[in-house]
Amino acid sequence: QNSAEIQRLVRVGQLNIDVKTVNLKNMATALVGTIYGTIKIFVPLEGVIDLETEKKRMHSDILQKRKSLEALIARLNNPDFSAKAPQDVVIKEKERLESLIKEISALEGVLASLS
Repeated sequence: QNSAEIQRLVRVGQLNIDVKTVNLKNMATALVGTIYGTIKIFVPLEGVIDLETEKKRMHSDILQKRKSLEALIARLNNPDFSAKAPQDVVIKEKERLESLIKEISALEGVLASLS
């Protein structure tokens, strides 16, 4: 019902809305949480950006997030950290761990779709 407004805001010539769309090759993908649920947005990239450069950037981002994930896991597995850190800090670190896992998974999915 808001497709014309979305089209105007993002300045696209064509907007397709489909509740059963699957991942498409060479598309940027974004997940947007709304009060109605999660919306998956696809933007064609071929001819718009250098896909090889984008793949390298995403691969680098994934590696960086994996290093952060490993460090966070080591910190949470450290008995001294768990014993000495305030409970709210431990909870935030566990939430950060879950977030990193989701981010890595999402990035790997997008990277796979650019292959």
